[in-house]
Amino acid sequence: MDRPDQFFTKEIQPRWPDWEPTGPQISDWEDLIRPYRDDDVLRVIKEHGYSKAGSYKTPKLSEVRTLLKKCYYVAPCYRREFCLQKEGTRVFIHSFLHSEQPISDDDLTFAAARDAQKCAGIYGGKWIAHAGMTGVQVAIKRQELHKEPT
Repeated sequence: MDRPDQFFTKEIQPRWPDWEPTGPQISDWEDLIRPYRDDDVLRVIKEHGYSKAGSYKTPKLSEVRTLLKKCYYVAPCYRREFCLQKEGTRVFIHSFLHSEQPISDDDLTFAAARDAQKCAGIYGGKWIAHAGMTGVQVAIKRQELHKEPT
């Protein structure tokens, strides 16, 4: 969830009109809902509102947490792989980019270049990003690098 503060103000708090949550309570709610998708939280909040626990003057954080854990839906995940190679060496790092949405070639190239810069900062040297390189292609490239010149 990108904006749990707005979601809380717009979707949760109005369902209990007499409730005036404190700052720490709002923070607890935002922390609870942040990892979930908006539509999943909304479905759980509505379900909670219809339940006996939700019929009180305030929503029950522990009940909502239980409902979220029960119905947590794992969104479909798209995965694309890329490889980073330390220039002039046989050192490779194989990595993946995950998303709930299809991953474009531009997004993959951007992520690979970003990770190459991170590797340069951490390990030093120049790192080459091979976007879209599969595990088999990495193995072939490594094998080529290991061949002794004749």
